[in-house]
Amino acid sequence: MSATLNMILGDPVRRANLERRFWVKVDRRRPDECWPWLKPAKNGYGIFSLSSTRTTNAHRVAWALRNGPIRERTIIRHSCDNPACCNPAHLVPGTQLDNVSKGDEGVRFSKVAGPRGRR
Repeated sequence: MSATLNMILGDPVRRANLERRFWVKVDRRRPDECWPWLKPAKNGYGIFSLSSTRTTNAHRVAWALRNGPIRERTIIRHSCDNPACCNPAHLVPGTQLDNVSKGDEGVRFSKVAGPRGRR
């Protein structure tokens, strides 16, 4: 999905439309807080429509709007461990291995043990 998102980011008119549609779906709070996605989600991750046939995770859009195109095979991780968070300050690029390693370090709470991350 990075290719579609990156293509939109490269077109000023489409990017402006994307930003307008995107940020109204995010509860932007203080800079240090999580900014929850307010619309549909899957497994806790916000889902955003790039077009009538393409969707992507909302946090990827938030990161790309702040930082620019996402490279192939790059995932965007939540430093806050809150999958609904769209605060670009809580998002970091990485690899799938980085993501798995963080889980192995016990950074994430289990779904049984309680809520994920700060909210």
